[in-house]
Parts: sequence; C-alpha cells; structure tokens
Amino acid sequence: MYKILSYNNLVVFTLIFAIAAATILYGGQDSGTDQAQGASSETAAEPDASEPTQTAQGDTGDTPPDPQEKSGQNPEDSEPSPEPEQQAEPEYIHVVFKDCDQFLSQHVTDDGLIDYANLRRKRSDLIHLMKDFGDVDIIEFAEWEQDDQVAFWINAHNISAIKLIIDNYPIEPSRFKLFFYPANSIMHISSPRTKKYFNIMGTEYTLDEMQEAIAVLTDNTKAFFGLCYASMSSPPIRKDAYIGSKLEKQLEAQLKAFIKSPEGVDVNYSERKIYLPPAFKMFKDYIMKSHSTDLRFRARDTETRAYLNLASEYVEPQDTILFTKVNFDIKFRKYNWLLNDTNQ
Repeated sequence: MYKILSYNNLVVFTLIFAIAAATILYGGQDSGTDQAQGASSETAAEPDASEPTQTAQGDTGDTPPDPQEKSGQNPEDSEPSPEPEQQAEPEYIHVVFKDCDQFLSQHVTDDGLIDYANLRRKRSDLIHLMKDFGDVDIIEFAEWEQDDQVAFWINAHNISAIKLIIDNYPIEPSRFKLFFYPANSIMHISSPRTKKYFNIMGTEYTLDEMQEAIAVLTDNTKAFFGLCYASMSSPPIRKDAYIGSKLEKQLEAQLKAFIKSPEGVDVNYSERKIYLPPAFKMFKDYIMKSHSTDLRFRARDTETRAYLNLASEYVEPQDTILFTKVNFDIKFRKYNWLLNDTNQ
C-alpha cells in the first residue's frame, strides 16, 4: 500500500512539475515579446538625442518650421511647380516662310543691318531662297489667307532687294550720282526699283511691282513700313520673316520701333520743330488714304495732318499735344541713301 501511494504521488508530482515547466517556458516568451514591443514603442516615442528637437513657434532653433505644416497644408496636396513654358515654333504654311526665317536670322543684325561682304561669299543661301519664291505655285498662293499673301509679298520684296545688292556688290558709284547719293548706295545701281526683275511664283516682278501687289491686297498702312529699301532712312529689315498668323503684331512692332528710332519722329522743343521721317513722303499715298480724315490736327494742311495722325499713335502723349501748335514747324529729314551695310 505504501509503495502504491508513493508511486501515485510520484506520478502526480511529475505531472505538476511538467505543467509548471511548460507554463514558465511559454509564458516567459510571451512576456518577453510584450516587453520588447513596449520598449520599442517607448523608444519610438522618445526623440533621438543626436537630432535637433523642433522648437515652438517664436523660438530660435536650428530647424525652421515647415511653412506647409504651419499652414496645415499637406505637402502631397500642394500643386507642382509649373514647368518653364517653351516657345512654340511658328507654323509655316509653306517652306518659303521657314527658309526665309532662317536666312534672315543668320544674316541680319539686331540693328537691321546686313554684312553684304560676308553674304556675298555665302550667296548659295540666297540663291536657294530665291528659288523657293520662284517655286511657289500661284494656284496654291490664291488659296492662302490674305495675311499670308501680304506676308509673302513683303518677304519677297525684301529678299529681292538683298539679292539686287549682292548681284552688284561692291557697288561701283557713278561719278554723276555722287553729287546726290553716297558712294555706297543702292541708287548707283541703274533703275533699281523699276528695271531689275526677280522670279516670284514663276513670273518676273520689279520691286515697285511687288509693293503694288501689297497695295492691291491691303489698305493697312503698316504693311508698307515692313518694306526695306536697303538704305539707312528706310524702315529696317527684321531678323525674322513675316508670317500671316502673327503679321499684325509684327507690323505694329515694326512701325513703333521705326517711329521711335533716330530715323523716326522727333519733337525738338528748343528749335520748336517737329522732324518727320522722309519715309512718310515715300508712302504718302497710303498714309493719306488711311489717316487724313481724322481732324484732330485741323489747323494743319491735309497732308501734314495725315502724317501727324499716324505719328501720334506711337509718340509720347506730351509730344502729341505739340502737334496742335501751329508755331511748331514741320520739317522732313533728308533721306539717307547710305546702304544698310555693316561695312561702312
């Protein structure tokens, strides 16, 4: 009996010991996990001593407050900065506009001058461009918008004028004409605007005929100030080709720059004179047609009134007031026929 009880007690004791051991073993692991998680939570909550702590608003700390946090804006919700706007390439309705644009940008200075000596050595560019003007189909041309047609004729006129100079460069002056024109002048070429012909759309045109073609298309006086007469007193040639889609903007900028230039309109207070550019007289018929009916300067004669009406659109307001003063004389500058050449 004693042996049986002892044996039973031993079995019970063994079971109790096994249960206690298991409890200690597995319970200790769970407790260690909980402690590790708690320790990591406390560690995450505490700031790192190696990093500067963010100071309250108004304190002077090393790290300035984030303006987006200050405003309550989420950085992810903020709009991205716009990318720089890229200037779109002009839309050319025909290759002649693109080639003309490239040619002028390469051979015309910011002042509207041309290095004819250098261009003469690179005349293949000019020959290629003139071929473009000759190859334009007249039926296709007839389908273009009016502004495209006007832009085409202005470009054709100006490139043909350059071609005329290159064909005669360096210009040999006439002894007789030296009494009237400088040695380096287009006027030493015999009948430059009426007897020299250029192939445009398969037909021969003079410079004057091209100008007349523009007059048939438009009454816009500004169009004629886009024409370059290869001289210092004429409106300068631009570094870019005229294009129909932006023609009005180009012509407006061209006329404004010309009137404000040294060759343009000048109100001289000390001499009590108003100096007008001789180009006004060259384009008299067009200016009279578009600007003679405005009676703001009724004290002046009809022709002078038309010139002043045009000039008043671009000069300073205080100068416009003096246009009404009849005691301010109107004077035209002498035309400067010196070639628009960089090699003077």
